[in-house]
Amino acid sequence: MILDQEVKIKFGCRLSLICDPPASYVQHGKYLDLAYNDRTFDIRIDPSHLKEDQAHFTELQAFDINQINAGPLARFPITIIKPIR
Repeated sequence: MILDQEVKIKFGCRLSLICDPPASYVQHGKYLDLAYNDRTFDIRIDPSHLKEDQAHFTELQAFDINQINAGPLARFPITIIKPIR
């Protein structure tokens, strides 16, 4: 299906970003506004306070703020394994 250029240009979606389970070592923006163009966003991870010899997991999830009950539109798994020094 080929979408009309006008429909593509008018596309817009605001996503709410959350970590599940919550993770203090992951920093990210609260919202991401999507449109019909390239979009990047930053995720910063500070593993310095994590326990050694353990695996740490969280998932950054992106929800459409107009349809939260539909579940996440995207999931970004984050796994950190901090070795013993």
